[in-house]
Amino acid sequence: MSDIRDPFEKVDSPWGILPAWKADAIALGALNALMERIRNDSEAEAPAVNAAVLDGVKSVLTALDGINRRLDSLEKSSKTRTRLDTFADEAEQFRLPEGIDPDTPG
Repeated sequence: MSDIRDPFEKVDSPWGILPAWKADAIALGALNALMERIRNDSEAEAPAVNAAVLDGVKSVLTALDGINRRLDSLEKSSKTRTRLDTFADEAEQFRLPEGIDPDTPG
């Protein structure tokens, strides 16, 4: 039991020369106060962090919604273009051969 120190032994601590038990108690109290302060600070900042994350998610979703609308618009214009090309191809089938004037009677 030589590794147990005497609690009344005088030790040099940041708070001066004190009995070991007193220096230990002050150090534990200071650490506990520090932990409580850190815990309280993080609890106070949590809503702000959550709000910032939600704002980021909302902005990403808004951007994705805009991209989706643009893609829908491009898809519609592509379908319209395809349909117009189809009509043009069908109209090409009914075009009169060159040299025949439709306004000249037969």
